[in-house]
Amino acid sequence: MSLARNLLLISDGARWISDIAGADYLKATYQLDWWHYERKLRAALPGEEKLQQELMKLLWEGKKEEHHNLLKLKRLVDGSSEKLDDLLGYLKENWNGIYGSRNLESKVGAKEVLVVGSGGVEKNIDLILCRRFKGRGMSWSRAGAQNLLKLRLLRYDRRDWKAYWRQRVN
Repeated sequence: MSLARNLLLISDGARWISDIAGADYLKATYQLDWWHYERKLRAALPGEEKLQQELMKLLWEGKKEEHHNLLKLKRLVDGSSEKLDDLLGYLKENWNGIYGSRNLESKVGAKEVLVVGSGGVEKNIDLILCRRFKGRGMSWSRAGAQNLLKLRLLRYDRRDWKAYWRQRVN
């Protein structure tokens, strides 16, 4: 990763990930995964679907200040709650990562870079790794897991698969 010119780290909001992204040796762009943020938003405002939708719409429109102000207004009107206070703290901790991927536009020469979540990556991890490695009653040695992972990855690229077997036979 240290050789990549542009690196995007997508996070669930854990502080250690944003700290890694900002480290001098990596200089990655940090992006908060909006799925995780929206989940926290729903937990903080249960039963208020219209407000949740409006808040997410503001983020999509690039209006994070208005989003933040609306949450603070909600706290003033309804009073402080632990979940809402936690959400505001989470938002503050991840403020620079809300539109992190958009910071890549000028670096990569794109008109638009839109990445707000890691769903595609997480689904691939689920399909390739988790369903096999996390089956009921399964345990793996490190070497066994690495060998199985190699086979699973080869399965998804037929050219590599054929080259692998030619190499093994010769």
